[in-house]
Amino acid sequence: MTAKEAAVWTLPNAFGCELVGWDGWNEWRGGPPPPPTGHTRILYGPHLYDEDLAPGRWLQLVGGREAFLAAHGPEDIAWVPLWRSVTERPAWDADRDRCADYAAHVALIQDLAPRVRGVLVGNMGPELCGHVGAGGRYRRMEVMRFVDAGARIVNEAGGKPFFGTLDWTLLMDCYTGGALRDTMGAVGATQICFCGFTLSPECWFDTDFHHWVLQRKYQVERDGEAPSRRLREYIASVPMWSDLNWFDGLHHGNDVALKRVGFVRGCV
Repeated sequence: MTAKEAAVWTLPNAFGCELVGWDGWNEWRGGPPPPPTGHTRILYGPHLYDEDLAPGRWLQLVGGREAFLAAHGPEDIAWVPLWRSVTERPAWDADRDRCADYAAHVALIQDLAPRVRGVLVGNMGPELCGHVGAGGRYRRMEVMRFVDAGARIVNEAGGKPFFGTLDWTLLMDCYTGGALRDTMGAVGATQICFCGFTLSPECWFDTDFHHWVLQRKYQVERDGEAPSRRLREYIASVPMWSDLNWFDGLHHGNDVALKRVGFVRGCV
């Protein structure tokens, strides 16, 4: 983290609390783990490529098991991959698509869960996208099975389960009755939407990015507005977090806009 980025943590924000940091391992490949901080962080490791989840590779990339455990503080949220899934290619079966080191990573969660604020499982939302293409078919049953499987592991280890979701996860679940939200509530899980800022025209984001152009249209076509009243009521019905779209999003006031949508915390 640069000095400029570190200074952001001291800025007042609309959520009335310290921002939640999202720190990857430095350069992810061979870099040291992030230093301890006084705020809650989501410590997120390699997740982009198939080779990141080759046998033994992920723990090697984050410096080894003991370094991974030591890097976390009691306010942190730790991400541990359980499934053979990378950002652009979801896994769809919670049993068949286990990663090569599934057993070792479950054992890691058992040691880690009681020491931290929460454990995030899944890979930044791919398993929980629950759709094929923007606004495509919603794979609700597969999504719910991932939540049940991941939450059971974290809960049995004495921890608090977190799941990373995406903007389309919220839209599709909201407009089909909220089964995923209800399942997460039943297992005591919190979801962090990594792209919540796309849901409201008040939020700043790069409108040229091809993934971020249809979310508001989806709501307007059904309810005549974005963010729709239906979506705002859905988000406000449970404590839900959102990414602010990096530091630029914070500086452009995304924290204020996302609080109006109904999110309770924001992360960078």
